[in-house]
Amino acid sequence: MRTTISKKRRVTIISFNEADPTIRIITSNTSLKKRLLQYASRHPEECQLLPGEHNTTLTFIMNKGRFGFKLTSPYSDARRASARGLAKRNLKKLHPPA
Repeated sequence: MRTTISKKRRVTIISFNEADPTIRIITSNTSLKKRLLQYASRHPEECQLLPGEHNTTLTFIMNKGRFGFKLTSPYSDARRASARGLAKRNLKKLHPPA
């Protein structure tokens, strides 16, 4: 019997409203769960794991000011080419020819 859910059904829900000072995060993302559990253990005054069913998803409540979204612009073709060249040069330094 399969006990995990497929990647298509794994979700992360981040919800908040303007009046409430907290944000609710419901996630089945393993990496995010680990990071939030670690953060909650280090800063229990800022983030708490809510009790409940912990089969595949975890629910956290945290102060709004502690959670951020990072929006990044797409790379231009020139920037992508520059990054590719830099990566290739650094790869040669890591793995010199034998």
